[in-house]
Amino acid sequence: MVRPPEGGEPQFVNAADGEWLPETTGSWDKQAGGYAPPRLAAGSRAPSSPAPIVYTSSRFDPYDNLLWMTAKPLALKPDAFIGKLKTSRQLVYAASGAERTYSFPLPVYGYQTWTNGSPSAAEAAGTEAVYVVTGTDTAIRLIALDALMSSGKFVTF
Repeated sequence: MVRPPEGGEPQFVNAADGEWLPETTGSWDKQAGGYAPPRLAAGSRAPSSPAPIVYTSSRFDPYDNLLWMTAKPLALKPDAFIGKLKTSRQLVYAASGAERTYSFPLPVYGYQTWTNGSPSAAEAAGTEAVYVVTGTDTAIRLIALDALMSSGKFVTF
């Protein structure tokens, strides 16, 4: 966010590439207003243990091949995500929705699971949280799959 020195409405810039975004303070507030943590997110309230990160490919840039923009969104259920990622090796995630004024693609090239409680009990109860690996060569990000599934689409790269 950039605040003009003379006051007025702040402007927003994409930190990754310097592009000015068509956002306003009101549009950010509207997007964040209904936020709720993902259902299976690992947290400090219950004991959790992470599995090692599984990389399905090396990091890639979605802008290297723009054909993903014309691909149909994958009809994925959360329990089928890992199998599809292992098969495809690379996916692209793009946020969408009525409240979004732009879309920024994320390269998806791995995952990590977190188990709440004991691993065997958690898997049986379906309480294994899946985190998607995305990011750059120098900084990866792990984002809860539940959060992504509710606000965008995955396509094959």
